[in-house]
Amino acid sequence: MQSEYSLWFRNPQKDVLPTLAERGTGFVPYSPHGKGFLTGKIEENAKFDSTDFRSVLPRFAPEALKANQALVNLLNQIAQRKNATPGQIALAWLLAQKPWIVPIPGTTKLHRLEENIGAAVKVFLVGPRLAAARRTCLRTPGHHLLLQTGRRTCAEMRPFPEILAFPSEPKHSRA
Repeated sequence: MQSEYSLWFRNPQKDVLPTLAERGTGFVPYSPHGKGFLTGKIEENAKFDSTDFRSVLPRFAPEALKANQALVNLLNQIAQRKNATPGQIALAWLLAQKPWIVPIPGTTKLHRLEENIGAAVKVFLVGPRLAAARRTCLRTPGHHLLLQTGRRTCAEMRPFPEILAFPSEPKHSRA
């Protein structure tokens, strides 16, 4: 199954992902970078040309971009600690959700493809790194801020720690 899914757009978590897990079906999320927003390259005062489809999406309205900048700031903080980019952190979050989730970030540039691969190779949040990311989110000042999509508050008004919640870490046995 294919649908949009990212840190910024998590609607599939409510009904779609549980159904896919029950049926053993894979999930291919598109727009894992939130249509570019989660890369940190879109500033809060960005203006989109009328030919850009984002110009009609409520979450790209000026007031929504400004309100959602806090998420990008948090991704930047985590990325700096991991020597990564915000886009890599956003992809690593998706990769850590379920083994049957395979995001498809779109790109036309080789350096962006290499950056996307880096999410899996050098950033992938598992084990101790996953726990550290979870603790970082809980300690981050302003974690009570809410994300706005323009139509309603994203993820039914869930605060940042829940938005950046990662699945349980696998249990490792000692030999």
